Amino acid sequence: FGGQLDFIAELLIKDKITLCFSECTWNEFKRVLRYPHIKKVLEAHGLSEEALLSRLSVQALFFANTDSSIEVAGDLSDEAVLACAETALAGAVVTGDQDLLALAEQFPIPILTPRQFKTFVGQHVQK
Repeated sequence: FGGQLDFIAELLIKDKITLCFSECTWNEFKRVLRYPHIKKVLEAHGLSEEALLSRLSVQALFFANTDSSIEVAGDLSDEAVLACAETALAGAVVTGDQDLLALAEQFPIPILTPRQFKTFVGQHVQK
């Protein structure tokens, strides 16, 4: 995928990390996969949206939609991400979303950029 996303993809393939979704976050993920720049990356790696979703639907953990302990004004998808992370007892939330990153100090689970996550994993996951 390029850069830090290659690292995350490698961790997924090696079963070192698990993605967690709720119905809301899964739908948001599917929406994001339709962005033209994301579609180009998938195509460059010989992946289709359908193939990626099929693989992740088997590999990921799915949780019921719940409410977050933090309200995110005006962005229900961000609130759904935080609620899913809390429900899943996630080790981290990895995002490029600036609104979510701005909540990092208020949230009990680390909210990290992909670059920060690479460092975090180096400190917390056995190789």
